[in-house]
Amino acid sequence: MAGVLALAPAAAHPLPVEAHARLVASRPAPGEMLGLAPGAVVLEFSEPVSAALSRASVEAPGGRRFGGSPAGDREIRVELTTNAPGVYGVDWVAISAVDGHALRGGFRFGVKVRPDATVQSGSPSPPDLAAAAGHVLEYTGLLFGVGGLLLRALARRRPRLPWASPPLAAGLATALVGGLTGLVAGVLSLDSGVSWPTALAYLGSSAGRTRLVGLAAEAAALAFWAARLPVAVGVALLAAIASLAAAGHAASAAPPLAVPADTVHLLAAGAWAGCILVLALLRPPGGWLGPEGRRLLSRFWPVALGSFGAVAATGMVRAGQELRGLADLWSTSYGRLLLLKSAVVLAMAGLSALAWRRRLLAPRLEAALAVAVLGATALLAAQPLPPVSLSQAPALGAEEASQGLPREGDLTLGDHAGSYLVGLTLRPGRPGPNTAWIFVLPVEGELAAAGVPVRVVAAGAGRVADACGLTCRRVDLDLQGAGDLRVEVGGSEGGSATFSLPRLPAAAGQSLLALEQARMHRLRTYRMDETLGSGRVTVHTSYESEAPDRLHVSVEGGEEIVAVGPVRYAREGQAAPWTRAPSVALRTPFFDWDFGPARAPRVVAAGDGGGGAEQVVSFFEGGSTTPTWYRLWVDGDGLTRQAEMMAQGHFMVQHYADFDASFTIETPGT
Repeated sequence: MAGVLALAPAAAHPLPVEAHARLVASRPAPGEMLGLAPGAVVLEFSEPVSAALSRASVEAPGGRRFGGSPAGDREIRVELTTNAPGVYGVDWVAISAVDGHALRGGFRFGVKVRPDATVQSGSPSPPDLAAAAGHVLEYTGLLFGVGGLLLRALARRRPRLPWASPPLAAGLATALVGGLTGLVAGVLSLDSGVSWPTALAYLGSSAGRTRLVGLAAEAAALAFWAARLPVAVGVALLAAIASLAAAGHAASAAPPLAVPADTVHLLAAGAWAGCILVLALLRPPGGWLGPEGRRLLSRFWPVALGSFGAVAATGMVRAGQELRGLADLWSTSYGRLLLLKSAVVLAMAGLSALAWRRRLLAPRLEAALAVAVLGATALLAAQPLPPVSLSQAPALGAEEASQGLPREGDLTLGDHAGSYLVGLTLRPGRPGPNTAWIFVLPVEGELAAAGVPVRVVAAGAGRVADACGLTCRRVDLDLQGAGDLRVEVGGSEGGSATFSLPRLPAAAGQSLLALEQARMHRLRTYRMDETLGSGRVTVHTSYESEAPDRLHVSVEGGEEIVAVGPVRYAREGQAAPWTRAPSVALRTPFFDWDFGPARAPRVVAAGDGGGGAEQVVSFFEGGSTTPTWYRLWVDGDGLTRQAEMMAQGHFMVQHYADFDASFTIETPGT
């Protein structure tokens, strides 16, 4: 009891609304401000998610919604074909592939604006609460069944104790009702509408099949008890408990013995806590201190001692598999619940010790604590594991990833080959021997780039590049002057990208960029036409910008947006009505490459682009998670006439005109 009181503050600590398949990372991050929209929004979860039932969507500033589905065991990806500035809303529903639990949530990120960084987790729905209640009933019924069978066997020893006849039928029926409630509530909590395809997809998943097996075992146990086949009841209970363990955290744990350890843990808990539940319902002649009660208790003590030892040992083993360290015991909701459960178990052990010494016999109090332990166990089953497997998963190291990206002093250019982003970096970027570092990234992500062949053709000779990481390739070349270099990317959505190399070494571009930034940010108005491609689709968008906070965006054949200060107006097509909504004010002028710092800027071309003498500056921004290559065509006044941006799934060309032209962006309807 002292342990329970000591850990009461941990129990009172607010527990966040968490469940299986908790969101542990996203790209972009909640509240992040980007210079341009990402080619894909990526959500990473703590456990494998169901490919058939999990999904996510992104609402763009104009109201257009993009949908996505799982792209890997623990990942949901939403591809975007827009670069509209404003706030983007992300909503997701993740269904754990381990136990079928549903969790909903959302967050926002911004393009050229900074939204709040709040991550919204869905509150428990009535089906979620019903599922939790069903799990408590199921645990209670199964452990009661194990304890009842054990006490029945102990009572049948000679001399027999006919009064020790546990109501096993009620316990087995409780387990069946709880299992059925949890299964039905699991289907209803999917948040995708109650339909036969949804239900069949859930039941056909690994978690659904495991729960069906457990439900069948619980029904069989009840039927066997009605037929007076106690041995068969025991086998059915073993199958039900094993299914319960296989549908929980142990199924996703790396050690192969996690499910057997959980099964032994639950069986031992039934032999100890389940027996205590049954003892609380029995009435021995003369009471528990009478000869009949003492006889049954004397038979139970050795079993209780061994079972408690098994519960403690397997519990410690499982905790060691699920927690990264002692800090997780108080820094995670899972750890705090585990501490509370351990405290109640210790209190039960103390009462059992007092009963063994005949100093205090309180089976009802012990039974109440046993129910508390079962409730904590059910809550633990609904809590997320600390992301042990995620932290141990092989990932592209920082040093390895940076090898394919440019450094200061390099010459770097970006393009695309099919749907692959291709970044070419020459090091040292001088005549003679060079190492060509090639960064390749499809819209599907880094893992999809593994093993993709890359061939480099220079001066008529082709060579296969060596892999230096998931997205990194390299090849040694001897370059003497200007010319074309072609990068060929294999795969079904690959292609080739041709780079026009300048004379080596290329001139530094820092001063040209500084001039461009100063001149472009003094503009009062300008217009821009943008062509956005992903290698699969192409979107044409027109922009009108007026300082300090007005913007008009028109997508060809799609939405139209007018932003005036903190108010946004949007409509789907010319014939649709306008909608008005508050938004984060957008400051203009604001350009995609304003986020900097620019890495390795070099002047790679010069000439007359139709707007007078122009110089082309190439540079890189971002890192291994948001790599972006830019090329700007800058005239003699420092004005950018054309810009190219190459990012994952976003290959953009922008043409700028009407600098400081006389126009005003009006509120729609005025």
